[in-house]
Amino acid sequence: SSSSSSNSSNSSSSSNSSSSSHSSRVTSFDQRLHTVAYWTDVEGNLAYMQRLLSSSKAVTWNGDVLAPRLDLRDGCGLVFGGDAFDKGSADIRVGRMLVDLKRRHPDRVCLIMGNRDVNKLRFVSELDQAEIYGRSVNSFKPPFWAAASNLAEFLAGKENNAVNRLQFMLKHTMGCPNTYNFRRTELATLNGKPEAAVTDEEILESFLGASKPGGVYRDYLDVAQMAFSYGNTLFVHGAVTRENVGFVPSLHLRTRGLVKGEPVPGNDLSHRISIQEWAEELNKFAAAGLAEHDDSPLYDSARKTRGGDALMAYMHYLSVGGRTVSVTNFLKDDKWGPPDSHVVSMLNRSGITRVLAGHKPIGDSPAIYSDNKLEVVCADTSFSDTSAPDLRGVAASEVLLVGGPSCNQVVVHGTLQTGAAIDFALPSRGSLQHSLADQSRGDKHIGKPVPNDADWWVKAKTVDPSAGPYISFHIDGFQVQNKRWSGH
Repeated sequence: SSSSSSNSSNSSSSSNSSSSSHSSRVTSFDQRLHTVAYWTDVEGNLAYMQRLLSSSKAVTWNGDVLAPRLDLRDGCGLVFGGDAFDKGSADIRVGRMLVDLKRRHPDRVCLIMGNRDVNKLRFVSELDQAEIYGRSVNSFKPPFWAAASNLAEFLAGKENNAVNRLQFMLKHTMGCPNTYNFRRTELATLNGKPEAAVTDEEILESFLGASKPGGVYRDYLDVAQMAFSYGNTLFVHGAVTRENVGFVPSLHLRTRGLVKGEPVPGNDLSHRISIQEWAEELNKFAAAGLAEHDDSPLYDSARKTRGGDALMAYMHYLSVGGRTVSVTNFLKDDKWGPPDSHVVSMLNRSGITRVLAGHKPIGDSPAIYSDNKLEVVCADTSFSDTSAPDLRGVAASEVLLVGGPSCNQVVVHGTLQTGAAIDFALPSRGSLQHSLADQSRGDKHIGKPVPNDADWWVKAKTVDPSAGPYISFHIDGFQVQNKRWSGH
């Protein structure tokens, strides 16, 4: 009941497709920029993106929810930290907006690859007819999520076809159980017809078409990159850790759990190259993975390999033994705290004094760590309000990098889950170790533990100080709590 051909309607193709050259990664921004916005983990949620845009100091839009178009304010740029897709009913439009903006402003926009972006490459091989009908469902071992349901159990009483395989993949191996129906909603919206009139075949074709060259998933990847260094700041999707710093995987990496003691295919270059060179090597690896996927997107006859498998494996913690910047985070034992001292030393050695990242839900505003050597900002707020239908509620925060590449400061403004407004700046920071250009220009409390309460960290300052000007937070895995702090 499926076909592997791409849908040529407006359902999944990007509005100005181009060939896959994988050469759009950016190594530097226009030097005239004075403000760079950082957004991340929008995950197809157009309403959340609208909240960001309603107060953004760097990005504007045309207000058209059917054909939204972004633009940049004068002197401004944008880094999008990855995970454009999956948990909202606007995957196609969010992807199109970001790709279009990148193509129009290649030296002012950087798109980072997240795991929810790269894993879409799986659709081409795993929904192929030979894969569906040529192998017993009992032999299926989910490659990406250890807790995934068994395929044979999922298919009990159902036909083994591409539509049901797609639903299984989304729900049990990609962690987005509502995405199939979200796509039905978006196709109905874009094509001006009732949701009931959108067929399963149309949904399947939309996902397949989006993941092939010219489709919106693939167009995003073709203009995205794994990492970006901008002056004193490094952008990655997840984190820089002791395990991943300086490591560059090889194309022999595979989407499977490693045997205990098995080395991860690749090279540790941490003592041979700078962080900037490491970022570029990761970007070359990603580009090579996409090119390999172009050449052979399907499994070989023995089902041992497929083009792009190494890139997909880099987005799977177990397949790469944790040596990835994409699906790691800055927590230690599920708690917030100082980053690894070896990582700090490696970053400082290359003039990096700040890392901006996402991936790990961190509450209703960015989590911040700041000392005289390194500043870390984690800005995935996708679980801002777990009581809200979209798990976000009204919360939305924009992170801004204000100043030039060698001396700048982070400014954060937005709205918390409670509706309270936040607006604050961190101290200016330079490119050299121990360099804080002017501490008097920024807040000294944010990014520090609350005095005499070290499990709580100061993360934001509210516009209305009547109930206590600061917001502190405590995190334990996915459980995040906020409370006010007086500042004294």
